Amino acid sequence: MLIRMAGKARHLLFQEGVAGMEKTLKRYFVIFTVPTIIAFAFAFIIPFAQGLYLSFCNFTTVKNAKCY
Repeated sequence: MLIRMAGKARHLLFQEGVAGMEKTLKRYFVIFTVPTIIAFAFAFIIPFAQGLYLSFCNFTTVKNAKCY
């Protein structure tokens, strides 16, 4: 009987720990994802958009770009 109670108590504590972890993840989700999205934009999306724009331009260097 004592072993079963310990197992149930352990299970209840585990459930409370998981619920607490879910709250923490929900709370800090934005703090961790926003910098990642900003870094992704600077590293991939902005250069891709600039390259797409320059692909429709007649240029020899970036400073001499003249779009149609």
